[in-house]
Amino acid sequence: MQEILSLQKKIVPELVEVLEKRYNILRTIYYNQPIGRRVLANQLDLGERIVR
Repeated sequence: MQEILSLQKKIVPELVEVLEKRYNILRTIYYNQPIGRRVLANQLDLGERIVR
């Protein structure tokens, strides 16, 4: 598993950051259902466009 992650980091360095951001969005949605886009963006301190 570590080999796969290190290879992905070499190919696409920002992949880990993108996956972490998506995971945080999905986790927040799961724990705060139902939640709107504006509230979600405020809780995560992100823009609405990014959340969308």
